[in-house]
Amino acid sequence: MLYDAFSTDYDRFVNWPGRLAVEMPFLGSRLRESGARRVLDAACGTGMHAIAMAKLGFEVAGADLSAGMIERARANAAASGLSVQFEEAGLGICSVPSAHRPLMPCSAWETPCLIY
Repeated sequence: MLYDAFSTDYDRFVNWPGRLAVEMPFLGSRLRESGARRVLDAACGTGMHAIAMAKLGFEVAGADLSAGMIERARANAAASGLSVQFEEAGLGICSVPSAHRPLMPCSAWETPCLIY
């Protein structure tokens, strides 16, 4: 899988501090307005959005089809000192508890969106 091979370098190509500074105020406010406490980050990649949501106080889980991306996501969460559940799963076969599914921020294809 392409993203498995790319996973070790992926974070070097994204300005995460700048991107999250722009995106997280919007995502955080939408999640709070909806009353969400638990969030599933679908197609989570290296987990940076999930980790940022955990820093905002949400209980977060992430899923991605790429084993390499999930490995990086777990390492990124550990480096941040946060507990975020990451599972290798496609969107149709997600083993993350259904309690995390009311809102699904998805940054796939570099376009953040909320799926209600």
